[in-house]
Amino acid sequence: MTKKRILVATDVPFWRQSTGAQQRINSIVRSLHNQDVSFEVFYVAGADSRKLASEIGRLEGQVWLENRIKFHSSSDPPESFFSHVVWRLKGTWNWLFSRSQSNRDSHDGMRLEDFEWPWARNAFGRRLKRFQPDVVIVEYVKLAYLLSAPELARNARVPLTILDSHDLLHKRYESFAARGEKHWIAINEQEEAGVFERFDVVMAIQELEAIKIKQMAPEVGVIVCSHACYQNGTHPDASQFLLPNQGKLRLGILSSNNPANRSAIENFVSNIWAPYFSSQQDVQLLIAGSVCEGAFASSRPSIENICWERQLDTPSAFYRRVDVVVNPIEFGSGLKIKNVEALAHGKPLITTSHGGTGFVDGPTEGVFIADTAEHWRRVIGQLANPSELDRCRRAALELAKERFSEATAYAQLIGTIENIDR
Repeated sequence: MTKKRILVATDVPFWRQSTGAQQRINSIVRSLHNQDVSFEVFYVAGADSRKLASEIGRLEGQVWLENRIKFHSSSDPPESFFSHVVWRLKGTWNWLFSRSQSNRDSHDGMRLEDFEWPWARNAFGRRLKRFQPDVVIVEYVKLAYLLSAPELARNARVPLTILDSHDLLHKRYESFAARGEKHWIAINEQEEAGVFERFDVVMAIQELEAIKIKQMAPEVGVIVCSHACYQNGTHPDASQFLLPNQGKLRLGILSSNNPANRSAIENFVSNIWAPYFSSQQDVQLLIAGSVCEGAFASSRPSIENICWERQLDTPSAFYRRVDVVVNPIEFGSGLKIKNVEALAHGKPLITTSHGGTGFVDGPTEGVFIADTAEHWRRVIGQLANPSELDRCRRAALELAKERFSEATAYAQLIGTIENIDR
């Protein structure tokens, strides 16, 4: 069988792995890299591709990415002198034109058309012509405009086009709007369905969203690809995260600074932790990540058994310091990547009904659903028992191995690629 050629288009610096989206893309790229394929990444950004390669080379554990995958920045100019001049002129014209159109009211978030970048589309077309991929994977609906590159229609080898949706963005936008929060893109169901219809296959991150995508775009193939933090589902040295808790139950939240996370932490601290746990000496809460910059920005409550840490050296540093992971998220969409990551490190998880959507189908050992103060008090009390905590740690690792290994999470994607005949 001829080795498949795969081109991934993204504008997310996934190698940094500091957000859920970055972690998901990095995991998918790593998983495909482990297959017998020829692989390239087209990175849509105003940065020199040599600088990108240099940045990746400095990151721990990403040598495989630097050595085996070619990066092409959308801002890299064409090689020939004439094409370079035309490229500069078109870019300058687009910049001036965009400035003249930038006065419209943008309080409701950007629209799909706001992400269209002719430089990127043209550069993507040149990459298609040279690489001749069998499969094109586009990350997020906002980059769907790349498929309008003329080279795609003229390509002798028409590739299979796959969209990695990450979330149902119209649902996510609606949930943010209902809370009075601004979302990064304003999009409705009809607009998102129109994007889905441009692709051969759409990747859903969980089963419920796959059903909805199929309803929105009946003619499109839909596959489910959840998430895998590690090849076998668990950290290769999970034992380092299972040390005794030394008399205190250590709970932790690791979050990026987005409205859903900020709201969740503010509500949890104000309505659950402060009234019911702040005076307890045998529990403590670590809140870590960039969310520390935004949560309680005006006046953070002073609670002795809460520790705020904006930056840890690595995510592993967080998981070594906690016994249980808390995810009190209340709105959004998709699959909560931090939930999968908690299990991969052998950490029992306490989340909300919303946080468990698409993640667990019902009561599951190692995962607890808590929507009221009484639920939280009961679960935290249960996990304060060392033998119960140990049992739930083992259950979390088993669940990660069973449901969130690369072989399980990306089976449908790998199967789709293996079965194409183009």
